[in-house]
Amino acid sequence: MDKKKAVKLATASAVAASAFVAANPHASQAATDVATVVSQAKAQMKEAYYTYSHTVTETGQFPDIKDVYAAYNKAKQAYANAVAVVNKAGGAKKDAYLADLQATYETYVFKANPKSGEARVATYIDAYNYAVKLDGLRQDLAKAVEAKDLKKAEELYHKISYELKTRTVILDRVYGQSTRELLRSQFKAEAQKLRDSLIYDITVAMKAREAQDAVKAGNLDKAKAALDQVNQYVSKVTDAFKAELQKAAQDAKAAYEAALPFKVESVAVVNAKQIEIKLNKAVDTSTASNKNNYKVQKSSDSSATALATLDGSADISISDDGKTVTITTTNGIISQFSVANDAPFKFIVENLKDKYGKTLDSYSTNLVVKDTVAPTLKDVKATAKSTTTRVTLVFSEPVQTNGAIAYVGGQAASVQPGSNVNEVILTTAQALEAGKTYDLTLLNFKDYANNFLQPNPTTKSFTVSSDAVAPTVQDVKVVRDNLIEVTFDKAMDASTFAGYTRVLDLNGNPQGGVITATIKSGTAGKTVRLALGSAVPFNDSGVFSGTLVLGNGIKDVNGNAKSATTHSITLTKDTARPTVAGASYVAAGGQYAGNTYTNGAIVLKFNEDVAKIGSDFRLITAGGEDVTSRLNASSAA
Repeated sequence: MDKKKAVKLATASAVAASAFVAANPHASQAATDVATVVSQAKAQMKEAYYTYSHTVTETGQFPDIKDVYAAYNKAKQAYANAVAVVNKAGGAKKDAYLADLQATYETYVFKANPKSGEARVATYIDAYNYAVKLDGLRQDLAKAVEAKDLKKAEELYHKISYELKTRTVILDRVYGQSTRELLRSQFKAEAQKLRDSLIYDITVAMKAREAQDAVKAGNLDKAKAALDQVNQYVSKVTDAFKAELQKAAQDAKAAYEAALPFKVESVAVVNAKQIEIKLNKAVDTSTASNKNNYKVQKSSDSSATALATLDGSADISISDDGKTVTITTTNGIISQFSVANDAPFKFIVENLKDKYGKTLDSYSTNLVVKDTVAPTLKDVKATAKSTTTRVTLVFSEPVQTNGAIAYVGGQAASVQPGSNVNEVILTTAQALEAGKTYDLTLLNFKDYANNFLQPNPTTKSFTVSSDAVAPTVQDVKVVRDNLIEVTFDKAMDASTFAGYTRVLDLNGNPQGGVITATIKSGTAGKTVRLALGSAVPFNDSGVFSGTLVLGNGIKDVNGNAKSATTHSITLTKDTARPTVAGASYVAAGGQYAGNTYTNGAIVLKFNEDVAKIGSDFRLITAGGEDVTSRLNASSAA
């Protein structure tokens, strides 16, 4: 061989070996240097793997990703250099060296489409970068929740949901159990946790929109299905979006009910005194309270007769959701309608409107009073701090008080109807002491089908419960800028609030004038409405922050005084003008809210409570004549 050519070859090999192999004409020395290069390259590839795996195992923390990248790049360079050396000077072991290098490289550093346990560093880098991206979405979602940005939160919720469902498998490909678990716990689990915490919020938001869209498209079945899910989950939403989602749920419900045809679902005789009408949506209280809208026709009648004629004093109550109307007759259905027990009669419902102004079609059904079951005494209640003269009887159905006789402790007691239709109140001649037991005798108590309480007379003993427990405040709610509702754990005496209720500003100065307390109907005496006598001083933003003071002179119905308490309140000035929500005409002799109007009436419904100011009303005829003087403005329920 030409000596110059041999020198050139040796020099080229030295350069390819990156200074590991010196120019040497001896083959044994060259083989040793190639083996060293291969060994060092393999060590560098393993070191890249150890950069993340040993750090996680030993510290429980992730290494700086920059260090992992540096080790990864060194390993790639070492592999490339070693391959070059082997290709130049590998000799007989060339293929073996290359196979060994490739296997090590694909195991520890990189491989296209790797199997489990291969390309460990590249897989880790991809997984870590993905995890950081996922955590960025989580942080953005957390910020959206903090900012109460529901639209942004929903967008990020869906992005994270997609990632968790389709992409997080990349974390499972990382080699090393401790590393996989750390990636899952610090990134995937945290993203999953935040995402899952909003599942009800996003479901309600989506389904409320779906219900609204379905209503607009005229698909009420689809709207109802969506609304059912809204109603199922809205109570479970987070505080961050509660107010917004509750409003969305209410708006969706209102849209659905407004589009729904108004109809009677059923009419039934509850007992010999009451008839119950169930509707598919909330009824307008003015039309529901009009006794002319309910009629009765017996087989012997040529035409139907209005309830207003048959029983002008009948009580009409409407459930809180507005979907149930209960007619409680004065002296029972048999007496008031002149029907016989077990004799059918036609009952007609007409002219009722829903709260959106839709009128239902006239509805009629045959009813029958078939009551042969005697009433039962379900409970006897008497409560006192020390003494009382009041005993409450609770029956299985309404009973008549006329002709009923009661004795308590051997002495006659007066009998009066209770506020609840199934209750009767006894007023005793003597003071009943708390903790003592008394004998009760009831004679001639009967239901409105004249079924007597059995046995007749009925005797029972009862003990007067001792109530010496002070009432406590359960909730304080601002209704509007001059009205606050306070809910207690027991029935309260509204007359005791005078002089013991104050509103103070942040400087401790009294505001709001004289406060008037009334019991809110339908709350069993537990909710008290506090009406401010004058406006509070609002700041430039229309907000008043202060304190509601409830003094120790406030008592429950049994005379137990509460401890003095203070409650932070925030009133927001009402700057929106009231608007007319609807107008209707009551014909002469017709009824509205239980009142009969001989000359007729015009009923205006507003979107909020309004003060009655007669001069603010004008009545103009079609011919332009001002006949306002004929009006007598008054408020009605």
